[in-house]
Amino acid sequence: MTYKRLYFFLIFFIFFLNNTLAEDKDNIIKNLENLKTLKFSFLQITNENSDVGVCFLEFPGKLKCNYKDNKQKELLVNDKSLYITQKRYNKTLYYPLSKSPYSKILNKKELIKIIKKSKIEYLNDQIRLIDNKDNKQEITIFFDKNDLILKGWKIEDHFKNKITFLIDIISINENISPDKFKKPTLN
Repeated sequence: MTYKRLYFFLIFFIFFLNNTLAEDKDNIIKNLENLKTLKFSFLQITNENSDVGVCFLEFPGKLKCNYKDNKQKELLVNDKSLYITQKRYNKTLYYPLSKSPYSKILNKKELIKIIKKSKIEYLNDQIRLIDNKDNKQEITIFFDKNDLILKGWKIEDHFKNKITFLIDIISINENISPDKFKKPTLN
């Protein structure tokens, strides 16, 4: 009789856990579907180095980050391109976005696909959704466990740098000037 109860309890627990995991993913997707823009401060950790700054994100596919560093670095994602500008040196580097994980993170449809198929983990106050596409390039997206708001991501760039990008939301769905995402002149 005890084995039957234990078996019933395990089946119930697994069923309940699977429903909770699916419910969290569904609620995260609902939040994303209503999200148009974000302004946030960030902490970026690349290998052993860290940077801070402020970013503006507009779905689909636009991101501008101003770094608080001595190079006056800016990162701009726009029109399927990624630009990194160092204003101090008047230097801009260009990369095709298709080779970057940002092509998935900044495209709401692609991000939702990642969420649906990813493995979910709970760690402290975060929900982590891990997508390991064919063991090629792992993308982990972080969400706040309580309000299910985007909290950052962990990726590997095309130079094999491991980048953790943690965000703290300043504003949601406020208008962002189109000039904010204007392409830089290439040097």
